[in-house]
Amino acid sequence: MRGVTLARTASTTASGDATGNVEAGAGAGVVAGSAIEPDPGTADGGFAPPQPAATATATARPDARIEGLDRGWTVLEETSPDLLVVACAGYSERALYLIEASTKQRPDRPVVVLFYGTPGFALPTLDALLRHHDVVTVVTQPDRRAHRGQRLTAPPVKERALAAGLPVLQPERVRDPGWAERLAAVGAEIAVVVAFGQILPKAVLDAPDRGSINVHASILPRYRGAAPIAWAIMRGETETGITTFQMDPGMDTGDVLMTARTPIGPDETAGELAERLSRLGADVMIETLARLDALTPTPQRHEEASSVRSRRSTALLSQ
Repeated sequence: MRGVTLARTASTTASGDATGNVEAGAGAGVVAGSAIEPDPGTADGGFAPPQPAATATATARPDARIEGLDRGWTVLEETSPDLLVVACAGYSERALYLIEASTKQRPDRPVVVLFYGTPGFALPTLDALLRHHDVVTVVTQPDRRAHRGQRLTAPPVKERALAAGLPVLQPERVRDPGWAERLAAVGAEIAVVVAFGQILPKAVLDAPDRGSINVHASILPRYRGAAPIAWAIMRGETETGITTFQMDPGMDTGDVLMTARTPIGPDETAGELAERLSRLGADVMIETLARLDALTPTPQRHEEASSVRSRRSTALLSQ
C-alpha cells in the first residue's frame, strides 16, 4: 500500500476536514496530483487548465471512498490508456480529478467471456472486454425491421461484434431447447450480460463455468426490470448508478458484486444519463472481473425492491 497525494482546487468544498483518507485494499495504485475545474467561460461546459491546488494525503484503491464522506469516486471518462477523469461528489459535484488507471486492479490473465447484449448501451462494456479480456462469442437479439421502409436492421452489438471478427449468435428465444448446450460448448469461463433483452433461464445462466454477471443501470434493488434510467428521471431521483450482480433466474434479484453511484443532473435527459452510465458500467464490469475472486456477493434487500416492467418503460429504454 502506498501513500499518495490527492490535489483539489481551492473552490471545492468539503462536508468535513479537507484532509481525508481514502481507505485502501489490495492492489492499491496512485492518485494523480492535479484537479481541474469546469470553465464557466466555455459554451460547451469544457474544463479550464488545472488551478493552484491544496493537497490532502490519501491512499487509493479501485473503489476508493474518502473517510468521513458519504460518496466515493465516479469514473466519468477514460481520457487515455493511463488516465481517467473521476468525480468525487463528497467534495463538490463538479470537482474533477485525474486518477491513474493503475488504481484499477487488473486480472493476472484475461478471462474467457461469453457476451450478451443488444443496444448501444452495451457497446462500451463490449469494447472494454475486447481490450482487457478474451470474448469468444457474442449473443444478441435477432435482426428486426426498423426505420423508414422497415428494412431489416442488425442490433448495434451485432455490428460491433462482426467488425471485431467475433462469432455472433441470435436466438429468437434463448429458452428454446438446445441453446444451453450450445452456449456451454463455446467454453467461456463467465458470461457478461448488458441489456440483452431476454430473460435467461437457469440452464443458460449456468452454461459458463462461473455463471453469469449482469450490468444493471440502477442501484439495486431500486428499479429492477426494464428502463431503470427513464424511471429514475421520471420519478425525480437525484442519484443513480451501476450495479453488477451474479445473475439468478429472477428479474434482477441476484447477489450484488459491486455498485457505483453518480448524481443525476437537474436538466439531464434519459439519453444523456444513459450514455454516461454506459461508460460507467463498462468500468465497473472490468473492475468486477478483476476482483471477482476477492468479492463477497451480497444478497439484495428484497423488501426495498421496486420493479418496472410496463410496455411503456420498455419503449423508453429503446429510444
